[in-house]
Amino acid sequence: MIAEAAPAPPSSPYAGLAPAPGTGSARSWWHVVRFVARHGLLRWVALGICLINAGVLTMRGAPWRGDLTWLIDFVPIGLLAVGPVVAGAAALDMARFGEGARHVEGMRFWRSPAAAVTYAYTIVAGGAYVLTIVVGAAVVPPVHVDRFAWLAVLAQVLMLALFTAVGTLLGRAVSAVLAGILAAVAVLALVFLTSSRVESGVALLYAGGSLVPRVGRGFDGGYLAVQALLLAAMVTACLVIRPGIARAGRIRAAEWAVVLTAGSLVVVAGQAGPDDRLARTNARPTDCAPVAGVTVCMFPEHRRVAGEVRRELGVVLEAARTHGYAALVPARVEEASASYSPGGPGTAAIRVEAELEGQAPSDEGLVLGLVEPTHCTPWDLPVAEAAVSGAELSEEYFADLDRLVGTWLALVDPDAVVAGAGDPGPPLLAPQEAARVMEQFRTCTYDFLAGPG
Repeated sequence: MIAEAAPAPPSSPYAGLAPAPGTGSARSWWHVVRFVARHGLLRWVALGICLINAGVLTMRGAPWRGDLTWLIDFVPIGLLAVGPVVAGAAALDMARFGEGARHVEGMRFWRSPAAAVTYAYTIVAGGAYVLTIVVGAAVVPPVHVDRFAWLAVLAQVLMLALFTAVGTLLGRAVSAVLAGILAAVAVLALVFLTSSRVESGVALLYAGGSLVPRVGRGFDGGYLAVQALLLAAMVTACLVIRPGIARAGRIRAAEWAVVLTAGSLVVVAGQAGPDDRLARTNARPTDCAPVAGVTVCMFPEHRRVAGEVRRELGVVLEAARTHGYAALVPARVEEASASYSPGGPGTAAIRVEAELEGQAPSDEGLVLGLVEPTHCTPWDLPVAEAAVSGAELSEEYFADLDRLVGTWLALVDPDAVVAGAGDPGPPLLAPQEAARVMEQFRTCTYDFLAGPG
C-alpha cells in the first residue's frame, strides 16, 4: 500500500508505517493496522466504541431484540459520542505519526500517511462497531434479515471512515492537542447538521438512530447506495487535501476539483436524492395462536413478548364475554406496524411498543388497540394519523371512544377505573349501546368520522 514510499528517516514515527520491501499488499495492510494499533490510540478507540454501543443497546430495556433492522438503526444513537472520539483520536495519531514524514506527503493520496491512518481506523474501529451489532443480533437471533442490511452497516462504517478522515486532515494542519480538539468539535457539528432526516434527499450522516420499532419497514437500497457513495467521496476529499505541501498548479487544481465535486454531490443529493432511507414492506403478523377463542397474530420479531401479551389479552377478552359484552370481542386480533393497520369487521389491532421495552402489558393499551378504529379514513388520513396531524375529529368521537374503553376496563377490573379524585370517569355503556358503537367503529360507518367539520 505504501511500500513505494521513500525510506523515512529513522527519527520519523512514520517509519513504522512503511512495510518491508517486497511484502505483498495484504501483508502491507496488516502492517499498517498493527502499527497504528500498537503505537496509537486505536485500541482505546475500539474499546470506547464497544462501551458506547453497549450503553446504547441497553437503553430502554433493549427493545430492538429480535428485530435486526431496528438493531442496525438503534446503534447509531451513539454516533454523537462515537464521532468525536474517533475524529479526535485520529487527529492526535496523525499529528504524532506525521512528524518528520513530510517527505512522503507528496505521494498519491491513497498511499499517504493520512490514508494509512484512515485505513487502520476504518478496519479496527469499524470492526469493533460491527462486532457490537453482531453480538446484539446473537442475543435474540432475528427471524428476518433485510436484503440491504449489509449496505446499511457499510454506510455506518463509512461514517466512521469520514470521522477519521476529518481527524487526519486537521492532524496534518495544526498541532496534536489542537488538532484533537478541533476534530472532535468539527465532527460533533457535522453530526448535528447532517444526521437528521431531510424531506427530499439523502442526509450524509442520517443512520436511523430510532427508538421506534422497524417491523413493517425495510432498508431502501437506492438511498443507502447513494449515501455510501457520498461518504466515500467525502473521505476522498479529506485525503486529497495536503495542508502545507507544495504541489504543482495542475495537481492542486485537480485536488480542489475533487473536493468541490464531493461537496456539490452532497448538496445535490440532499435536495434531489432518494426520499426515504426506509421503505414500507408487505410484512404481516404470522405468529398466530388461539387466545380465549380468538386468533391472535403477532410479528415473529416480537415473539419474546408474545406469551405475556397473549396472557393479558386473554383476561381482557374473557372479561367481556363473562359480563355479557361478547359483541366487543373480535374474531381475530392482529399486531399493527408502521406499514400495516389491521381492522374491519371481525378484526382488531394491538400494538406492543411499551412491552418491547420491558413494561408489563397494559389493559388500557390493549383495550384501546382493540377499540380504536385506526383503519378508518374519515377523510384522506386514517384516524390515528388524523389525530396526530391536528385534523378535527369530533368531540363526540372521543367521548364515545372514552366510554367504550372505560366500559371494557371496568369489566376487567371495576376498581381500576378511576378518572381522578371525585370524578367517576365517563358513564359506562350498556351492552347494546357498546355493541352499536363498536360495530360502527369496525365498519367505519361512525357519523362523527365523516369530515373535519
